Amino acid sequence: MEQNSTVAMDVDTGADKEKKIKLKMNRSKKEKAMFNFNVYIYKEASKFNKIRMKNSPLVEPDISNAVIELFPGKMAYQALYSAFNSLIKSSVEEICDENG
Repeated sequence: MEQNSTVAMDVDTGADKEKKIKLKMNRSKKEKAMFNFNVYIYKEASKFNKIRMKNSPLVEPDISNAVIELFPGKMAYQALYSAFNSLIKSSVEEICDENG
């Protein structure tokens, strides 16, 4: 009887390890950058919230005004479009999961 000699070898070479480390570093940089933007948006939205009404929860106009102030020109509107589009998708998925 013949045995299949197709055994996957799990050997990491030095180059593979370096690539994995670089990928992890890039991911962490992106996550840190997103966190920084989140903090700035939250601070700007809080200022708009204080102007509008004291001690009320953050609402969509506060956040969108903060994004428009932080990002230049069309970039702000693209960011808002992406954010609201993802919110709509996630809420539709939640509704479908509840009913389905």
